[in-house]
Amino acid sequence: MTNQDILDLIVYISRVNDKQIVLPDYQFDLLLKRHSLQKFKKELGLKDDFFRGQPTTRSAYEVSQRVTDTLRRFKVSATLSISGTLATIPADYFYVTGINYGNKPVDILTDNQWGPRTNNSITAPDADFPICRFFSSEIQFLPASVTSVSWTYLSEPTTPVYATKLENGIKVYDSASSTELDWDETEKQDILSMILLELGIVSDPASVAQYSQMINQRSS
Repeated sequence: MTNQDILDLIVYISRVNDKQIVLPDYQFDLLLKRHSLQKFKKELGLKDDFFRGQPTTRSAYEVSQRVTDTLRRFKVSATLSISGTLATIPADYFYVTGINYGNKPVDILTDNQWGPRTNNSITAPDADFPICRFFSSEIQFLPASVTSVSWTYLSEPTTPVYATKLENGIKVYDSASSTELDWDETEKQDILSMILLELGIVSDPASVAQYSQMINQRSS
């Protein structure tokens, strides 16, 4: 399902629901961007899905296999080179899932944990018990003898772009200048439902799939 297919479905479903929604190109482009990221954050279980003041969510990575499978397309495995004690965070980084030095796990610490750990002779980091903490664009590692680590992280979904062009005076979808949603078809239906909800139309993913089949049958 392309970006244009999604827009066509939105227009079709709005008409079926007796709503004449007109989406300017720029607005639809913004909605795609917004809800692709919202879908990612929801699956990951970030804080805007917390409820009743508790630090828990209905979804979390590597807690539910479904969520892990959904997000596997964004999983990156790489080697981080460390200069001094600092390594640069890649531009596409979003969420760390694990860091290892050889066969030793690297403890990821908060700033509150860092001081007591590094200033205590008993808990001071060494090659068997390395530590790290995150800054805005770098990760600090100790001990200084650690020069590289292997890690896995989730990258941000590719930002979608909806673009059009004129052909013989008619506006058409410009697939070459567009960027499709970085999701499987099932997740695209979820995102479409999220856009519809923001537009005031309640439609679950199963209904979206039925509407899509109806359009395909009419065009075939």
